[in-house]
Amino acid sequence: MRALGAQVPAAAAGRTADPLARAIDYPLLVSLGWDPVTKTLAPDRQHPLLGYSICRVAGCESEAWDRSGLCGGCRSRFEAGGEASIEAFAALGARPKNRSRDRRCLVCQIPGFERPVGTNDLCLSCDGLRRRRRQDVAAYVSGDGGYPPAQPRPGLGLCTVAACGRLAARRETGLCGAHDGAWRVAGRPDLAAFRAGASPCLADRSGRVVLAGLGDDVIAEVLYGVQASVAEGRRVLTTNLRGVVGHLRRCGAANVADAVATAAPRTPVRSFLAFTADRAGLVRSDPGTEQEADVWDLRLWGAAGRLSFAGGAASPRYPGAEATPGHHPAVAEGGGQDVGGRGPQYHDGGAGAGRHRRRRAAF
Repeated sequence: MRALGAQVPAAAAGRTADPLARAIDYPLLVSLGWDPVTKTLAPDRQHPLLGYSICRVAGCESEAWDRSGLCGGCRSRFEAGGEASIEAFAALGARPKNRSRDRRCLVCQIPGFERPVGTNDLCLSCDGLRRRRRQDVAAYVSGDGGYPPAQPRPGLGLCTVAACGRLAARRETGLCGAHDGAWRVAGRPDLAAFRAGASPCLADRSGRVVLAGLGDDVIAEVLYGVQASVAEGRRVLTTNLRGVVGHLRRCGAANVADAVATAAPRTPVRSFLAFTADRAGLVRSDPGTEQEADVWDLRLWGAAGRLSFAGGAASPRYPGAEATPGHHPAVAEGGGQDVGGRGPQYHDGGAGAGRHRRRRAAF
């Protein structure tokens, strides 16, 4: 089980040598909705780049990505109900939500002795004992001629799924009721792997992206991807960002770059991963180290494109970069600048040796 209460993240002092750690603007991210304690991003729904619409059904606060303006649950109810119009359906209001996850057992509800409701307004343990005694709920709670009033049981802490903040419901697994059910339906897979890779409960996702459970380095890269997207005016949908985090959980990659290849092509998830890997790689580079590579990223010199000295071979850093033979040391000795300071130059080592030309590659 996990201890109940706020889990303060470890200090990142050991990672400050990473240029990416120094480039992350945490005050900005906090203003965008980042909570470093719960490791959750909950952006303002009115934000021009991170915001989202809510369902038009009265009383429903879920995200709405459907063109009709309905959330997924309300859309399914509308299609099944046969209402004349979406307007009439929306005016009916939302279906009462199941808030059992927020409720405590009638007996186990004092600090240190908190357990979630399972059945009959009791936790699973209390209700199991009640049934074995053949008592009704009131007799179990207050006592009767055969048994004294029930006593609260020690809490089980938080659900052991890294991305979950609900109270644990089962001692055997350390999982909340929803995750315990999901684990059983999945065929009871390896519990450690399930705890690390499971997503938050469906009802806990709207308006939030939970990064808890990912490695600290991966979290830092995702946050930098969000920061860079906002800086460049790129729209980031919370639903897509949840897809990114879900993919990172499943593949277990140690960094964002390793997760790009396993993401489905031409999807928002892969697009964000590729963008983030590119921007994280850029911030970790500098002109000095770049001059030792076979392919230079000209953005480090304030230009665009890439300059290749790979001699026709594919570059491991930029697999798609066109490679044309050139004398790499000649440009490096010049500090990556021509006499006019206009950026790196390509040096032709063939018949035209001595003649310099600039070559700019497109992305």
